Amino acid sequence: MIDFSITRELPHGFVVEGSYVGRMAHRLLQEEDLAMPLDIVDPASKMDYFAAATALTKAANAGTDISQLAPIPYWEHLFPAAAGSFGFGIGSGGLGCAPGNSSFTGTTTATQATVSIMPLNSACGMS
Repeated sequence: MIDFSITRELPHGFVVEGSYVGRMAHRLLQEEDLAMPLDIVDPASKMDYFAAATALTKAANAGTDISQLAPIPYWEHLFPAAAGSFGFGIGSGGLGCAPGNSSFTGTTTATQATVSIMPLNSACGMS
């Protein structure tokens, strides 16, 4: 840590002061956002996490019913085991947060299962 200050008195009662506080270390762990998701790229579709999450957010913002949600290759390729796992016990009645979750019947795709657990709306804490 470096702390450097200089003060000078000037004529007519004026005072000038300059200071610098800094550190010599770079890329410290405390400066990294450990909650930030990695921008992993799906090798098959070449889609990255942020593009896939943005597509889900746009669908949620548009109020797209979960039964009408088209599969997004990123979620289908990287999380195939999520297919058929609706809600994971989150939200009202354990059915997740997606619009239309309470009336959904059938087997979910990995994309539908993912959107059902993401807090994209007020039902799961986002507003």
